[in-house]
Parts: sequence; structure tokens; C-alpha cells
Amino acid sequence: MATQNEERSPRRVQSVRTAMEIIGFLEEREGAGVTEIAGHLDLTKGTVHTQLATLREQGFVVKGEEDYHLGLRFLELGENAKKRLSVPEVAKRELDKLAEETDTRTQLIVEENGMAICVYLSRGPNAILPPTDVGYREYLHCIASGKALMAHLPEERIEWVLSKHGLPARTESTISDRGSLFETLAEVRERGYALNDEEKLRGLRAVGAPVLGQDGEPIGAISISDTARNMDDERFREGMPDRIMGAANIIEVNYNATHG
Repeated sequence: MATQNEERSPRRVQSVRTAMEIIGFLEEREGAGVTEIAGHLDLTKGTVHTQLATLREQGFVVKGEEDYHLGLRFLELGENAKKRLSVPEVAKRELDKLAEETDTRTQLIVEENGMAICVYLSRGPNAILPPTDVGYREYLHCIASGKALMAHLPEERIEWVLSKHGLPARTESTISDRGSLFETLAEVRERGYALNDEEKLRGLRAVGAPVLGQDGEPIGAISISDTARNMDDERFREGMPDRIMGAANIIEVNYNATHG
């Protein structure tokens, strides 16, 4: 039986950590060679060669003429991971409709390990391009959907998120102290939606709303975003909150009807 200390500080496998660091580096650089990987991660070339050979054998890495790249095995794993998330299928129609009608970008996020994970994106014909794609991770406190979801987490979970990730600033407008964050989350719970006023990216505004399960806990959150020029104060503070909360309510009803 594991001791309390072992449960609090589980053992780590260094070789697995090294493999994940290499995978993360290949993702960040969109490919790299052995020398570059070894230098950046402070590893020997022999270690990198061994790790890459193992990853290639399992289909997680492929070798080009000079560099190594992530393999399509990740696509298979990603699709399998998405199968346990029934919310994206329920939300897809509403997010597509909202993006088309408002000519904006919409997204759905879930929380995992204290981070917001984008599981679906949609955009209108002339909407801004997403800076990232499905699967990207972001801090909860600096995006509208993240704050909408965070506001409905148990307090002990919020404390855990803050202890793990802190409150890194993305822009000068990002919430950077605990007192302000908890005040904001209380406001979000009361009014039903969250705002992102250039807190993640300068020039970008977003409005988010939670998607709650039968027990009142968040199963995800959705948001609608556009440039600050297109989303003026009236649209930002009056028009879009109603639209995003209406879409969230429809998603909730459909989800809870099939998961009641």
C-alpha cells in the first residue's frame, strides 16, 4: 500500500519525462534535428538518438531529410481522446450557427490539469483566424471561456489551479492578483458570463459562458471572440453576452437530456 508521502509525491520516470520534452520541443519548433534538440534540452546526442528511435518505432515521430517531426499517431490518439467528450458533438451545431450569424470565432474549452483545452473551434466567413488550433492549452484566468468555467469550480479546485499555475500575465490587462480574480469570478457567477477585454491578446475581445451539468459543475465553457474594433462596447457588453448565454443554455439542455 502506498504511503501518504508516496501519494503526495508520486514517482516519476525520467525517460518518459525526457521523451515528452522532446515531443514538446518538436511541436514548438515544427521539427528539429538531433543537435538542436540535444542543445536546447541539455541532453547528449546519444540520449536523443535513442529516444527518437523509440518514438519512431511507435509512430510518434517521423524523420525527414534532415529533421524529425511529430507523427500522425498523435492524430489517432487525439481522436480517441475526443470520443470521451460528448460535449463537442452537442455543441458543434450551436457554435457553428453562432459563428456564421455573427461572423466571429467561437470555441469550446474543457478544463484538464488546471488548464483550458480547446476541443472545438468555428469561425464565420470573415472572422479572425485563430492564433492556435484545436488542442491548444491556455491559462484559465486570461480567457473568457476559462473564467466562465473557473467561476463554477469548487473553491478547493480553484486554489489548486492557482497553486499549480499562478496568474501569469499575457498582457497588461490580464488579472494578476488573487483578490481581483476572486472578485471577477464572483461577478461571473452572478451575471452568467465572463469577459476578456484584451487580457490574452491585445486587440482581441471575447465573451464566455459556462456549460453546466445536472449537478451544477462545469463540463465545459464556450466563447465568442472578435477584434476590439469589431466588438465595440455595446456589442461586447450587451449584444454578445445574450448570444453566448443563449447558446450555452441550448447546449446544456441537449447535453443534460442525454446524460441525465
